Amino acid sequence: QLGVEVVVDGSIRKRGTQVRITARAIGVADGFQLWASHFDCGHDGLLAVGDEVVRAIARALVVDIDVPERGALDARIAERYLEGKARLRVGWIDGEVREVIDSLDQVLPDAPTDPRVLATLAMALARSGFYGNAFDLARARELADRALAVAPTFGEAQLARAMIHFYDGETPAAARMLRRTVASVPGFALAQGLLGSILLEVGALDHALVHLEAARSLDPAAYASELARAYVYLDRFDDAVALL
Repeated sequence: QLGVEVVVDGSIRKRGTQVRITARAIGVADGFQLWASHFDCGHDGLLAVGDEVVRAIARALVVDIDVPERGALDARIAERYLEGKARLRVGWIDGEVREVIDSLDQVLPDAPTDPRVLATLAMALARSGFYGNAFDLARARELADRALAVAPTFGEAQLARAMIHFYDGETPAAARMLRRTVASVPGFALAQGLLGSILLEVGALDHALVHLEAARSLDPAAYASELARAYVYLDRFDDAVALL
């Protein structure tokens, strides 16, 4: 139904302080197992081993994919980072954004150069800047630049910088950054959605629709209201009502 050729699934098993991740790639046409392996690590290595799994699958499928090297994170920092990402995925209320900022600020001294923490905190600060907090927007810019200096191709760092451009009235710069992001990380729903939203605002409806539908296919919670608005502008009222 999704039009894909390969599906990856797996499991995570925990024993004491050790974790085993088992993954396999299965051909959709015949159900044949194309590849399988397992990866062992401690709690602090979970995020890094996730990247290792991606590289192994890419090698098995003979796909050229760029996964930047990212070191292990302390389990407490990793939890704050992942929780912040999850809350920012759907949260726009100023108070909720402030809670994410406060949470990540507590662990930033222990991960001052980690692009994941820097970028997520920059996104939260950028959203606070959207509510008129100029100091937060300036700080977001500084943190996003630090993340990009460490990991220039990291999608979350690029998205953070694009958000800052957008909220600071630098819309063309935001669109240029987002085009780079979706070209290198096409499966990043939030980047697809924000680019689609900008294109919608400037009247490039057909182009906007491509990116907004991509965002929705990747994450049903991403930019659904913007996609409905695009349907309305294109006189596809039944589609808009069905989506809403």
